[in-house]
Amino acid sequence: MQRIFILRASIYLFTLVPLSKALSTARARVQFQPSPVEIENFTLSFPLTWQRRFLSSVPYREKALDNINVSLRDFCFIRGSSSSGKSTLLKAIWNQTQQSTTTGGTVTGTVTLVATPDCEPAIPIYLDQKPPYEARLRIKEVLDQQWSGNEDILDKTTREEITSLFADYLGLQRGQNDDWLHKKPSQFSPSETYRFTLLLACLQSSCSSDIRRTEDDKVLLPAPIFLLDEWMDTETSTVIQAVQQGLWTLVQATGALVATVSHKPERWRRDQISQTITLNAGKIMYVE
Repeated sequence: MQRIFILRASIYLFTLVPLSKALSTARARVQFQPSPVEIENFTLSFPLTWQRRFLSSVPYREKALDNINVSLRDFCFIRGSSSSGKSTLLKAIWNQTQQSTTTGGTVTGTVTLVATPDCEPAIPIYLDQKPPYEARLRIKEVLDQQWSGNEDILDKTTREEITSLFADYLGLQRGQNDDWLHKKPSQFSPSETYRFTLLLACLQSSCSSDIRRTEDDKVLLPAPIFLLDEWMDTETSTVIQAVQQGLWTLVQATGALVATVSHKPERWRRDQISQTITLNAGKIMYVE
């Protein structure tokens, strides 16, 4: 599991093949496996320390998460009051069984990234802030850096096709126009900045594990897993809904899992949310 980051490595020039050909070829050659997450009897407990007793702004409770049982699929919206366990639930997925060593808590139960015999699970990507981009690099160069560790796994043409496919789902490509590849990240609009971050996250989540091929040479990829922790709460409804449209298209096309926490639910489109989970004091109250 890892946060989104920009790899600093040698730059391999990324040349986008003609868009229509890339998309049609990629859809024929790339097969996505859905990426559900199963959480069973999951409890995360913390001992009472003097810091928690005297410095915490919320009343102490032993169990940060209390016997969580839920299956996360598609586009999940996690809501609840402050300190209800929303971010802790995302981090439990992000860290999986390492939660006890990274937080000092005690874990029981399981968090499972469901996989198929033919495909490794995706890597969960936790996003809570915009990543810093190098101002001198253009989009093509940033993408080349992102792929720079995968040359031995996928050939150049397949890498280009997969990138075009994800970019199309996220709404970064407009018809045959590839001018966006020659921009710098600083030239993006607010919604484009978020969607480009998601494009890089797609590559990290789906293309960093053991990639396999079928007998007819199709590439099997796990659909991305995104954990968005109040990621766009400072943005307007217009920006959020533009990004949400790209996420929704990605979910519908690939079976990706998007789990988002937000204190601004009114800024999100409800018709593009497939599951709502309400937490209170570390417990699930409702799943709708």
